[in-house]
Amino acid sequence: MFVLDEVHSLSSKGFQALLKSLEKPPRNVVFILCTTEIHKVTATIIPHCQRFNFKRIGMKYMIQNVNQIVNEESISITTKYYIRLHKILLDIYGIVNIY
Repeated sequence: MFVLDEVHSLSSKGFQALLKSLEKPPRNVVFILCTTEIHKVTATIIPHCQRFNFKRIGMKYMIQNVNQIVNEESISITTKYYIRLHKILLDIYGIVNIY
């Protein structure tokens, strides 16, 4: 697995080399191309990719999911630990994404 972060910043020669790799990839190799500026990725690369658009998960959604897990698994947590869990969710807010 090769992860290319900020792939939009490749030079034109970099995109040409990447295209050759995407056209005839080695066996058992997966390329993950990450970008926040898809419009800068050359048009020759796009047809070789499966695209996933990620977005931030809202705090309300994260809390609902945690509550659902706690209920489904019959986990008993005290208010003290629930507050700690809420603080963890606040700390990771903005980092967690979903597509």
